[in-house]
Amino acid sequence: MENLNNMGQEHIFFILEGRNGATYIINAKNKKNINQSLLFYKARSTKQKIFKNAFLLFLISFSALRFSKFTNIFKSTLEIDEYLGKLTSVTIPFSNNSSILISSTRDKIIVNNNHYFLKLAFSSSFYNVKKELAVYKKLSGEKKHFLISSVSSPRIEDEVCSFEMHTPSRPKKSQKVTVTPDLLIEPLVEFFLHSDSNQINVVNYADNLFNKLSKLTFIKSGPINKIQKKLQSVTKRTCPLGLVHGDFKPWNILPETPIVFFDFEEAVFEGLPLEDLLNYVIDPDIRYKSCEMMALIIFQEKNISSYRKYLNLLKININFKVFLYIYLLSRVEFWASKSQSDTAICYLNLLLFIDKSEYAINANEI
Repeated sequence: MENLNNMGQEHIFFILEGRNGATYIINAKNKKNINQSLLFYKARSTKQKIFKNAFLLFLISFSALRFSKFTNIFKSTLEIDEYLGKLTSVTIPFSNNSSILISSTRDKIIVNNNHYFLKLAFSSSFYNVKKELAVYKKLSGEKKHFLISSVSSPRIEDEVCSFEMHTPSRPKKSQKVTVTPDLLIEPLVEFFLHSDSNQINVVNYADNLFNKLSKLTFIKSGPINKIQKKLQSVTKRTCPLGLVHGDFKPWNILPETPIVFFDFEEAVFEGLPLEDLLNYVIDPDIRYKSCEMMALIIFQEKNISSYRKYLNLLKININFKVFLYIYLLSRVEFWASKSQSDTAICYLNLLLFIDKSEYAINANEI
């Protein structure tokens, strides 16, 4: 069989299983299609980029016959239709130039049709994707500091939600940038304000979290009760709630100017300030670095400056550590609700470490 670079009109789709349980249907018709397929894999670190480039060369260099020793192969879109039909009865637009990502839960399908992405969800993924569509609608107006994809062909019917996402038009001088927390201040503040702003008592918000956390078996009440008493020092303080991404990390943005935000499945319309910025700083590393190392990252002077500028733009006169403590508590509850107790414990240990260190919040700071 011919090398992939010379396969002409023959259609070959590789079926690969990712370590995260997701399934990738890679279009291997030619180099262009392989490149398009690999847009699903967002390499951020140098190691990931090396792996992605090596994998690209591997796909291009091997013939389908030799590669069949390693993976399943589909040779037509009809075979793919039959495969997808086992997951959902909904007809999914798929062409000879398309590629697919199927979530590990098998109830969310993303089709890369080159000119747009189609997202379809059902079963347990239905609610979050329906919420994501609501966020796109909320953000449909003019934006100054960030961009989002445009959405078309929305469908919510029979417990199935689907829509098309089209890449936003980019300025001609758009260029890739290193996205540091200080570059995210204005975009995230603008994002936060795309919601009807309600004021909430900070302690009441925190107390609701403590009530949820009290039901978790891996949490000892003693240290948590001490933290709760500390936060009660801000009893009379209020702050606005706004639109919070909920999963704001480097792989959920395009690092260009203006920055493109996407993947709003965990978004909330009444979230606490600073959550997304803190998540960007903390979440990518918390599973792999010690609490001491994480504290050094969080409390870098340049990061502290970013937290303060963010709060100043929202005219919030509350120490950033209050929001840091509440953010860490909310992440414990969030990951526990996802049955990922290992990650929840990472956040809990970080909170307890900070509260016993030189970085701890105190009454004078509040």
